[in-house]
Amino acid sequence: ERMLTGAHAAGVLAAVSDGRYLAYRDGQTGNLGVHDLSTDTRRLLTSSASWEKNEFVDTAVFSRDGKRLAYTWVSSERASPRLSIRVIDRDSPEESPPLFTDDVENWMWVHDWSDDGRYLALAMARRGETDIALLALAGGQPITIRTLDWRGTTSLAFSPDGRHLAYD
Repeated sequence: ERMLTGAHAAGVLAAVSDGRYLAYRDGQTGNLGVHDLSTDTRRLLTSSASWEKNEFVDTAVFSRDGKRLAYTWVSSERASPRLSIRVIDRDSPEESPPLFTDDVENWMWVHDWSDDGRYLALAMARRGETDIALLALAGGQPITIRTLDWRGTTSLAFSPDGRHLAYD
C-alpha cells in the first residue's frame, strides 16, 4: 500500500480502476497529466493550458479500460467561461477538437463513461439548476436525462449493467 503526499498528491483528478494510473492537473501549467504509479513517472497529455490565459483542465475520468480520458477544459479569457468536453488517449495523446463546447453560466463536469464507451455522463450547472446528461462520443448535443435543483450532484455513475445512472 502506498500513500501519495505533497506535489504528487496535488491536483489528482481521477484514478484508473486497477490503480496503476492517476490523472492530474499540473500545478505549473494547468495541463492534464498521467502519473504511472508502477514506474513512478509523470507525463503531460496536453500542452495548451496556461494560467496566464486562464485555460486549464478541470475534471477528468478514465474510460473503463483506462486507455482514454474524458475531461472538462476551461477557457475563460472572457467574462463567462467557455467549457468543453474532450477525449484523449493515455498512451498516444493528441489534443483533438472538443466533443461539445458551451458557454455556460456556471459549470460542467464529466463524471463517467458508459461500459461500452459510447457515452459520457455529465452534470451541467446553469441558471440555478443542474442537468444530468449523456453525451455521445460520436458527437452531437448532450441529452438531458434529469434536471435537479440548485444543489445539483457531486457524484454520477453508470450502473454495472449500463442501464441506469446513479447520482447523489
